[in-house]
Amino acid sequence: MPLTTTSLTTGVNSMIAQTTSDWGTCKPGYLQTIAMDLGQRKRLKKIRGWLRRNSPTAEAYDVMRRGLRFRCYVHDNITERNLAYGGRGDNGEELDLIERHLPVGGTFVDVGANCGLFSLVAAQRVGRSGRVIAIEPNPTLIDRLRFNVKANGFDLDIVQCAVSDVEGVGELTLCNRNLGQSGLTTLMPGPAIKVPTRSLCSVLAEKGISRIDAMKIDIEGLEDRAIMPLLRSAPEALWPAAILIEVVLGFMWREGCIVALQDRGYRIAWRSAKDVLLMR
Repeated sequence: MPLTTTSLTTGVNSMIAQTTSDWGTCKPGYLQTIAMDLGQRKRLKKIRGWLRRNSPTAEAYDVMRRGLRFRCYVHDNITERNLAYGGRGDNGEELDLIERHLPVGGTFVDVGANCGLFSLVAAQRVGRSGRVIAIEPNPTLIDRLRFNVKANGFDLDIVQCAVSDVEGVGELTLCNRNLGQSGLTTLMPGPAIKVPTRSLCSVLAEKGISRIDAMKIDIEGLEDRAIMPLLRSAPEALWPAAILIEVVLGFMWREGCIVALQDRGYRIAWRSAKDVLLMR
């Protein structure tokens, strides 16, 4: 796909519409750098917000976070915007938990990988002797995930599918204002595309995974469709030692997977308004 470039005010990087240019060509301008720095420090939120609203904003920014390279598209994905600008919702606590429970040489499974934030932090932690399986159905986010993986020189197992309790084809409803909210549900209005659906057991078997040290599941209200078949069909040795699961859309679950996990020996080790960490 061609590179689209639009001239912006002096001091602001060119607008990059596709993931075809090298990392580093979308450097933030002066004002955006100040706004991002304030966000990472979690101070002076009003000033940071004013800078974001009143300075020229490019489509994408190349930033370093947690020692990793990311290209962040700030207009259509909240995860990437929070990654660029920091502040509330930047997943800092959750990422710290994943790092804490992942050993060097360990295995991490990211169900709903988005642009690769958790997958890349995990890959940095487990090193070349470890494994990271990143699963994401959205073609746009898959492109961004692959770009970020390449920019950091990692070798991840990327699987393009939606995780479900049904093998086949499903309709992914796209939320173009926030790509991370795209899902097999119709919670958000938007166009739909056909995507392959696979069970978590099927993906893990294909990748030869026999042990999981940590797993993150964030698939917009269908988390139970991922975890319950695993609990029913997989040997206990394959049950993750730690599971970080989004619960904010738990009202959409057909089955109470948190209770099911607790019945099988998991305990709640940490929780926030939107996520729960369970440990065996």
